[in-house]
Amino acid sequence: MITKVFRLGRVRRTGSRSANLMMAMTLMMVLSGLLSPIMGNVSAETIRNNAASVEARRAQDQEPVETDEAGEQLVSESTDELVIEDQTPSSAIYINLYWCDDSVDVASATDGYALVGTCLEQGPAISVNLISNSGNSANDSQSVSGFPGGVSFSQIPADQWTIDIVPDVAAAEDALFCEGYTPYSHTKPYASQTSIVSGSSTYGIETLDEEDVSCDWFGVLPTDTADTTSVQVTKWNCPAGFDFAAAGYEGAKVTCWDDVDPGVEFTLTHLGDENDPTDDIQLVQVTDPSANDSTTFTSTGAATLIVSETVPANYEFTAVHCSFDGDTPVTVSLDDETSFHLFVKGDEQIECDVFDTFVSDDNSDTTPEDGYGDIYIYKYACDADVPNDADMDGFASNCTTPQNGATFTLETPNGNVQTDTGDTGTDGIAMMGAVEAGTYPLSEQSPMGYELAAAYCAYDSDSVYTEAPISNGATDVEVVADDVLRCNFYNVKTDDGVTITIYKWECPEGTTYNQAFGYYQNACATEMPGVPFHIADANGVIDTTSEVNGRQITGLDRGPHESITIIEEVPADFGTPVVYCQYVDSGADPQNIPVTDGTITLPVQFETAEIQCFWYNLPNHASTVIIYKWSCPESDLRNEGFHSEDEAMAWYKDNCNDSMDGVDFTLVDAAGHRTDTTAAGMVTFNHVATGPIQIAETVPAGYSNQPFQVCQNNYANGSSSAPYWAVTINGTYNTNIDEAGMTIVCDWYNVPVGPGEITVYKWT
Repeated sequence: MITKVFRLGRVRRTGSRSANLMMAMTLMMVLSGLLSPIMGNVSAETIRNNAASVEARRAQDQEPVETDEAGEQLVSESTDELVIEDQTPSSAIYINLYWCDDSVDVASATDGYALVGTCLEQGPAISVNLISNSGNSANDSQSVSGFPGGVSFSQIPADQWTIDIVPDVAAAEDALFCEGYTPYSHTKPYASQTSIVSGSSTYGIETLDEEDVSCDWFGVLPTDTADTTSVQVTKWNCPAGFDFAAAGYEGAKVTCWDDVDPGVEFTLTHLGDENDPTDDIQLVQVTDPSANDSTTFTSTGAATLIVSETVPANYEFTAVHCSFDGDTPVTVSLDDETSFHLFVKGDEQIECDVFDTFVSDDNSDTTPEDGYGDIYIYKYACDADVPNDADMDGFASNCTTPQNGATFTLETPNGNVQTDTGDTGTDGIAMMGAVEAGTYPLSEQSPMGYELAAAYCAYDSDSVYTEAPISNGATDVEVVADDVLRCNFYNVKTDDGVTITIYKWECPEGTTYNQAFGYYQNACATEMPGVPFHIADANGVIDTTSEVNGRQITGLDRGPHESITIIEEVPADFGTPVVYCQYVDSGADPQNIPVTDGTITLPVQFETAEIQCFWYNLPNHASTVIIYKWSCPESDLRNEGFHSEDEAMAWYKDNCNDSMDGVDFTLVDAAGHRTDTTAAGMVTFNHVATGPIQIAETVPAGYSNQPFQVCQNNYANGSSSAPYWAVTINGTYNTNIDEAGMTIVCDWYNVPVGPGEITVYKWT
């Protein structure tokens, strides 16, 4: 009796329609002279359905163990090894599991391939039991949940079997499609199987010697069990020259506008099995201008979703921020010039803001949308001594500096304000696209210290400029269908500067971020005099300190290109401040101003000359995140051969010893986001706020986008957690600062991306 021992490698499912088996069988049939007659009856799609059978045969071709000198078999006692005696031919059954929504009629389906393209490998957990009808074979059972879903029963003998499929949630209806192959023939055509027990998911199947049976099971989810995720996409247009990185998310929502007419097309792609792109499902929807220019997609279950925008002409895909179940919006990385992706767990409410920036080269050829007109506004700042009787040439010669900081509003005939122009960028250009033909009031909210003095407009069809009469900062403009109206707006200075008053307050322990103005006004009642501030305007920097009852600075000059910036030297033991500002005579509530490293830049919407800011300092809870960055060798098994997390963590610690510099990490907490780069193999984030945080790596080229990370929590009382495996998704790790003074230390391992493999299996 001949005995061989084979090590069982981890069977990695490559998808029910991989090309591996087709390659192996094609080679076999060429060698046997059978290619032409068989390929005439068996489609390529059918062959691809049996790719998983190749994986089962790998166990039969690995590491034979020889006998000792006495002829005894050297059989390992490891539980990871299987002894096969006499090389008896074995079979296998592979079952892919799919859940379908209640709109799919699987019971009467005759084409399982069509169901594969409609249903998804995810949903409630499923147990699959394989029972020998003869009693001569061992019974087996497996369960699966998540994505993808599938089970395999390998190394089984030829027999009559019962397949009992038991979902955690009973399917409203189901169907099973199977086919079979031996190395020599197509034994069972792909066809629907009949349940052997009425009203249940129980089926009978026979396996022949050396036969691989591949099955697809489809179950319909009851209407009330599908975990539904909604993704609301809101479209924002930003003016030419807008610096999103400098303004930040909150600043962009002030400057950009979300009333975009006509709507913009978005496509949501629900990815199926990564090895079978035919599983992908696409939904195409257009944003609705009457619903804040948004559209809402729905998706069932956990999945990867790709959101793509049909970016309008003259715009550039700029940034995306999303909130999950009402949490603080976070930055979402862009995949390319039109799309981004989301990983959803199911039953989530996601709201995404998509920002596009207008791109113009001044006098570029522009073709409006059919039946609509476009408006371009070119904004200039004038010297104070421009003649009162100046004509267009007089303004053009005295007003040569493009001016940012002006906002324009076009009123449509029904009284609604079309805000699809925002603050002009540094090139002084604003644009309104796809405007219905008609005459509308066009008004300007001028930058502080300036007023609109004159406007001259011309159409591309004749290029003749005429004066547009100004009244209270507004003029009437006529929009002509299929034509472009270009207007030069000239602003003159009106006053001697801007006044800013800073009120400085200390907040008690326990004060939290992301609260309304009234919360801080009530909670933070102690004034903080003597804190250094620096105010930068067009004329330079003014050094000052906070005072009781406020510190007032007058005569500040914003300038046509400049902005007023306030910098606080944040006292020790205090974290990122919270700042609210308002223009004094407006009657509007103070607005939250984004703060970066104690610095704010006053947004351009403040048009009056007197501004007051309320500056709140929150105690620093001194939590810290430290990341040590490592590169792993190319021989890394990437968790393929590990039996436990402890074994995997030990392997990475022992083998990944090369530190990595120049890798960017971004940390997001309640106070905002910040990015730093590894130096000397590490990066440290101090002053991290208590609560949920996100750590995202910009994965270097040549490395897998799934790094391996081991972290440990160290608490202020001196205690520490055991090291734990921190799961990342595309280089992003979501965790929590549980208490003040906590330090999270992580070893972050990057795995090189190796070359692909081609394996040929030959049977005789």
